[in-house]
Amino acid sequence: MAISKFLYFILLIVSILFYILYSETLSFYLLIFTVSLPFIMGACIIAAKFLITADIEPESETAVKNGRIGFSLKLTNRTPLPFPNSVVTVEYSNNLMGVTDKMTISIPVHPLCSEKVSFALTSDYCGILSVSVKSVHIFDFIKLFSCSVKPKNSCEITVLPEIDPVSSAENFSMINAEESAIFSKHKSGDDPSEIFDLKNYVQGDKPNRIHWNLSLKLDDIIVRHYSLPINSSILVILDFCGSASKADIRTLDTAAQTAFSISFYLAENDIPFKFAYYSGDTGNDIIIPVSDQKDTADAMREIFLAGPAEKTDFALTIKDISHEYSSILYITTSKDNLSAVMKESYMGNIRPFLIQGGPVSFGELENNNEVTVIPAGKSENGISNIII
Repeated sequence: MAISKFLYFILLIVSILFYILYSETLSFYLLIFTVSLPFIMGACIIAAKFLITADIEPESETAVKNGRIGFSLKLTNRTPLPFPNSVVTVEYSNNLMGVTDKMTISIPVHPLCSEKVSFALTSDYCGILSVSVKSVHIFDFIKLFSCSVKPKNSCEITVLPEIDPVSSAENFSMINAEESAIFSKHKSGDDPSEIFDLKNYVQGDKPNRIHWNLSLKLDDIIVRHYSLPINSSILVILDFCGSASKADIRTLDTAAQTAFSISFYLAENDIPFKFAYYSGDTGNDIIIPVSDQKDTADAMREIFLAGPAEKTDFALTIKDISHEYSSILYITTSKDNLSAVMKESYMGNIRPFLIQGGPVSFGELENNNEVTVIPAGKSENGISNIII
């Protein structure tokens, strides 16, 4: 832009000299045009500032880390003038890292139309990705002047962890709690208190399950398929202890991926469970019921929104509620917190996972075979064959 202004100044000097040296009408018109050019460009920029708007929208509300995260920037130009020189500045940050990055995109703005410009980002880590367009910088035709158009909104995307394969030696049919009111969404069973589906009669269906009223209305034999109750007393605890920083991001990311992979495995096998995390806003441990994969993703979003906490303490909570669950999967990023849990609680039904961010140094945990130690960035090594 400085170069453009310098070139315009040279043009103005040449026009003045041309007018002085040549008394023809052309030299006068050329001088008038050169002098009025900044006023014309300034008027165009003023119109652009008030008549060009920008909005940003994500292609989806969730994404997977290391995958494509698509966005569309909608530019609306209500002026009859094109602006071929414009620069979009995009700011984005992960709430688990606490660092803001920027990217720039050069795009033309066409006259009297609304158009969408697509762009994509990737995130190396899970968390809440906040994306906003800081400004759309509009330049005039010869880059003498510019203005910034601020978009009307920003957006947040939940970046979910990747799913590591999990194979458990546990027989889930043996994991029972009290009589459950939760039924499988994928399989039928024998519980007549809930109807799973209504289907046409096929050979082998039980006659006592025929829906006679509906069969008479449809002039076909319709059979009730009952639901399958599913019971579980599993608690997954994600102890998100740390700070939103580059130093802790790999450890937090691995802890989230470990918890998400285990939770997804449970949901995939129709095993309802509960998810526990610490809320810094309330200072309390929050427990969320989870019954399917959508609930799992929603639970992870709640955890990411709460963010990591500098200090958490699940020891007393686990001590008070350990008798309510047949299995507690405790995933923590803090060796001190794990030691406190082991001192306060009976470890018979607790499966502890320690996410180790720095050099491996276990101290009193070194010879404890009950603790699964997972190095940061290598969650798949620690949960490939767990016992729930």
